Amino acid sequence: MNQAANTQAEPSGFPFGHRQFEILVGFVATVVLSELVLRLTPYRVFVPHVHAANQVRLLAHALRTEPVDVLVIGSSRVLEGIDANVVTKVMRSQPDTAGEATKIPVQGMRAWSLEQLVEQFVEPSPPTSLLIVGLEERFFFVPPFEADTTLDIRMLGDPEDLLDIDLFEAGWPQVRELGLTSLRGVQAPFGALRIFDPRVPEYVKMLQDSRGQPAEDFKPLSRTDFLRARGLGAKIRERAKTYEGNSLRPFELHAFERTLEQMRELPCRVAFVRMPVLESFDADQAAELALFHELVVPMAREAGFPFFDMNTEPELRLPELYDNPSHLNHAGRQRASLWLGLNVVKPGLLYEGELGRGIPDPNESGGD
Repeated sequence: MNQAANTQAEPSGFPFGHRQFEILVGFVATVVLSELVLRLTPYRVFVPHVHAANQVRLLAHALRTEPVDVLVIGSSRVLEGIDANVVTKVMRSQPDTAGEATKIPVQGMRAWSLEQLVEQFVEPSPPTSLLIVGLEERFFFVPPFEADTTLDIRMLGDPEDLLDIDLFEAGWPQVRELGLTSLRGVQAPFGALRIFDPRVPEYVKMLQDSRGQPAEDFKPLSRTDFLRARGLGAKIRERAKTYEGNSLRPFELHAFERTLEQMRELPCRVAFVRMPVLESFDADQAAELALFHELVVPMAREAGFPFFDMNTEPELRLPELYDNPSHLNHAGRQRASLWLGLNVVKPGLLYEGELGRGIPDPNESGGD
């Protein structure tokens, strides 16, 4: 009798009860179904709502019915530094040209998120004439003050994206971030209500009408703020000595290699630009900038794409043109946009060369 009781008390080898197992299966099925449904709509970029400022800009572009002629993509430096309306005016100053430019800025961009942007937004609906990419040194380094978000997977939540990540190459900080990732299918039931927010379509229409220009600029830094930023920069450089931030990350470099391959297949011309920053900002990251020009820029040029460094233009580095050391103000944005239109967009539209192979670079003897 005791032996039988003991036998009945032995735990089953199956860790879950049937009820728990059914709940688990139902949850996984809901996630998969939500992901599949969202993938069929432009609103896929709106869930999860982790980084709403980026996602509403992506949504505005995804809802466009016709491709644009010139598309500018990049980080917050493009967000604050390029006015697509000015670029469009330069384009239309050319006889028989009625094209349009717009921009898709993604704040906090890395090389990996640039790859996702090209794959999920540019490739399905490429510009008819020219793609301009704001390329920065920060795409390939881990700033010490952003150590907790080194993968920058706040922008997208596609489970397939995670399969592209080499965990051995990524390292512990990135693996830890993966554990915090909010996938679309999981967040869909909670984030779907944002689609019905009446402010969303209004802001989307404003972004489309303004060719990607947000309603408000960055808050300008005061002189005191500038001094504090300089002091903070010194602390950051000191901290970087004990961190991986002062060396190129192979993870981001490999993502950029894949992006270049994607761009070679686009039916439009491609050019890279480095947005202007204050000289003091470059001085704070001299080592990283040197590696960027030594290793990254040649990759773009060897792939057949020109690289324009707007920091070689003294008139674009005047302190009065900046809200903060790395972002232009309204006056700076107008001047940089005019320079881009005249020196990159106009030659790119007029050059009769092989599609997808870039445009002549005036900074290079003989061009590409």
